[in-house]
Amino acid sequence: MSGKNFPFQIITLALFIGLIVPVAIQDGMFMDGLIYACVAKNLANGLGTFWDPYFSASFNTSFHEQPPLFFGLESIFFRLFGDSIYVERLFSLLMGCITAYFIHLIWKLVHRSDTDIQQVSWFPILLWTITPVCFWGYAQNVEETIMGAFVAGSVYFILQAITKSSIPFLMLGGIFIFLSSFCKGIQGLFPITSVFIYWLITKNISLKKMLSFSIILISIPTVIYLLLFTHDPVIASYNAYFQDRLVGTFKTENMATTTNRLYLVYRLLCELLPAIAICILIAIINNRYKTPKLTNPNLKIVVFFILLGLSGSIPLIVTLEQRGFYLITSIPYFSIGLAMISSTKLIALLEKISITSRGFKILRITSIILLIVALSLSGLMLGKTKRDHDVLHDVYLIGETIPKFSIIGVPYEIRSIWALQGYFVRHFNIGLDASAQNHKYFMIEKKSIPPKNYKEMQLDLKRFRILEKIY
Repeated sequence: MSGKNFPFQIITLALFIGLIVPVAIQDGMFMDGLIYACVAKNLANGLGTFWDPYFSASFNTSFHEQPPLFFGLESIFFRLFGDSIYVERLFSLLMGCITAYFIHLIWKLVHRSDTDIQQVSWFPILLWTITPVCFWGYAQNVEETIMGAFVAGSVYFILQAITKSSIPFLMLGGIFIFLSSFCKGIQGLFPITSVFIYWLITKNISLKKMLSFSIILISIPTVIYLLLFTHDPVIASYNAYFQDRLVGTFKTENMATTTNRLYLVYRLLCELLPAIAICILIAIINNRYKTPKLTNPNLKIVVFFILLGLSGSIPLIVTLEQRGFYLITSIPYFSIGLAMISSTKLIALLEKISITSRGFKILRITSIILLIVALSLSGLMLGKTKRDHDVLHDVYLIGETIPKFSIIGVPYEIRSIWALQGYFVRHFNIGLDASAQNHKYFMIEKKSIPPKNYKEMQLDLKRFRILEKIY
């Protein structure tokens, strides 16, 4: 059976590379990921501290939009590899690889008594990979990528603890839950529900064991946070986080991204459509070839994973700030559940394959060609720009002309172009300030009228005009 899985493993790898790397490797980035990269790079270069991160001299000198672990870990990559645009992309790609590996481990653990199904661990990884918000997110440096890795680790260790009645594994699961919450707060805590959901659905453990395991899972992050909160810098950091982020999420209307509280439910269904389509296709092919019926999947475990995924996604509808990439953390469990539903049908189809047949040899060659195409496409995208072309062109030209760490005066409407701010900080630590017009440099849109006492610098800009003060 292992030889039959080889081309499908290669196809899964090719899709993972082909859907993420060619996009990630290009210049330009989604605003949130860009800002996070700025903060992590600054931390690596001695600007700000772990508990008091820094964005720019003109805006968010103290950055407390999220807890600090993501910035701290990504800053290590900047210390190791420098300030290249590929550093944050490498970090996100590594998080994707770690998450995929934990999906593989979870699949093997759940199917430990069936070696044939164990060998198709590529299948849930494939379903996870082709989920649009996942391959988009791992190219954009969003925090959900590292949360996904920590949550997947916690689920794996918790399942190991349940299987082996192991307190050390359970403690590891609790530590990973803490790490997840230390990246993005409350939403990283949802695996705490996993033991309760497992008991509720499977009844494979006693009520006493469920309660004791759940108490331990809750206690570990609680104790760690209580210890951290004995230090004043930690208290100050989290006070700022609660005020800047959490309170604003519930009380500030401009934080809302939708008017429909069920938006994420609809988005979740849309994101899962490719995986559902693959499962339906397998069922149709299975029925077409009348493959022999195998043992049905363990539907209780299927329901466990689906409910676990829902516990990480449905609570997010409590606010109107709902973004599709918030689902990245919970998608692996829907992928595992859907893969389990189709796993016996997939095995039945694989058993009909002859590895000596001409068709299988063609499939094997095709899979290798797909991998080569994915790698080649990634290489061809080096040096290209995927978004914000004119903005990046102007940022690079201005940043290479004026000193780093300069402050450029701008009208308020330009300061509100967050990608522009992010690119200036990411590449040159240049800040944009709309509060005063006495800066040495001032920037306006092409068609805007320049302020008095400034002359235009002769740069071949596409969208903006950069002016220098006349003394």
